Order: sequence, then structure tokens, then C-alpha cells
Amino acid sequence: MDSISMLRSFVLGSSRIMGDTSFDNHFAVMYPSLDQIKKEYKVSEEAAKWLSNEVSPIILLEPKTKDLSIDIKSIAPGLNRVGCMIPYAPLFQ
Repeated sequence: MDSISMLRSFVLGSSRIMGDTSFDNHFAVMYPSLDQIKKEYKVSEEAAKWLSNEVSPIILLEPKTKDLSIDIKSIAPGLNRVGCMIPYAPLFQ
């Protein structure tokens, strides 16, 4: 299975486990590093693997607390998970 197929399987599987079948109601944020994401979100071993992957996917994560460095409640109220990604090119770092 190639990286894209594995990612698609991981994302769809995670969403179905959480009872979410649509991708219409999510918000994504680019963080400077995996360490920063781990400070604010619950990151599984598999999610960390994908976030560090050269494919640079957006992974839906549940915040550890309601107080994030970004005011998600004002931007996209009602979300229980946020799409997180790490820069994939030096230009964004």
C-alpha cells in the first residue's frame, strides 16, 4: 500500500471511529513543529508518525484543553477536533 492510500485509510478510519462521516466541518492550523502540536493536542503514536511524514497531511486531533494558543471557538465554534499540520517546505518555517 502506498503512502497516500495508507493516509486515506488512517484518516477515514479515525473519522469513522469518532462518528464523523463528513469533512465539511473542520478547521486546519499549521503549527511550527510536532512538539508544539503535542503541547496542545492529544497525539497518538500513529498520528505523530503521519505528522512527521514527507506527505505532510492534515490530521484531525482533539485538544487537551479548551485553552489553545489559537482562539478556535471564535473562528469555528462547535468543533471538537482541529486539523493540524506541520510545514512541508522551508518557506513556511
